[in-house]
Amino acid sequence: MRKFIVFVLFVVAIVSTGYGQGIPKEIKMFVENHIKDSTTRYGVSRARRMIPSIHAEDLSVRILEMYKFKHVFLDVYPDTVDLSEIIKPSGYWRILVMAHNKPLYELYLDNSKGIPEFVGMASLPSNGSPIWDPLLKDYPESAGINPVLFSRSGIPFIPEESFFYFKQKGPRKIRYLGRGRFVEPLLKNIDDSRQLMGHWKKQGLNEVGISGYEYRRRH
Repeated sequence: MRKFIVFVLFVVAIVSTGYGQGIPKEIKMFVENHIKDSTTRYGVSRARRMIPSIHAEDLSVRILEMYKFKHVFLDVYPDTVDLSEIIKPSGYWRILVMAHNKPLYELYLDNSKGIPEFVGMASLPSNGSPIWDPLLKDYPESAGINPVLFSRSGIPFIPEESFFYFKQKGPRKIRYLGRGRFVEPLLKNIDDSRQLMGHWKKQGLNEVGISGYEYRRRH
């Protein structure tokens, strides 16, 4: 019986402290206070442009932290390297605003300097969101699993190949989300970052996590 209790506590601890699961209190409070405030730019007043009868208590959010690759050369690492070793927080967050749990719009939050600030918003695609749809469907908040979002270059909010990373489910557990609505067939079934690293190396890609300046210069 004692072993069973210890095991249960261990499982609870994993669920409670999972990677990407713990949203800092200051981020959560900043977002929720802004959304519930009718005087703010992206709060109730914005939602009422879409649903005139909406009230503050009808709104809720889903917060997704954005990670980026450290500037690394993949040939230095074995494909089996834990993904957490080569990615890091970007300081940016994506926030889904919902009314009665139905998606309304998306906000972009910059906390890279330790002072949270909304830096933009976007309407959701009419044919569905490749990021939010799978998150809400497969990983509702009640599931206790909240992945982080990462991309190859790590440039905030630029549509490119995106992935979820679930360290709660394993040190290399990922899910390919595509680029916009485009899904690369060769990546579609990849769910392990070692497969991703191997694929990129075969494609001749070695450098990841380059700066925004370098990315624009090269493209």
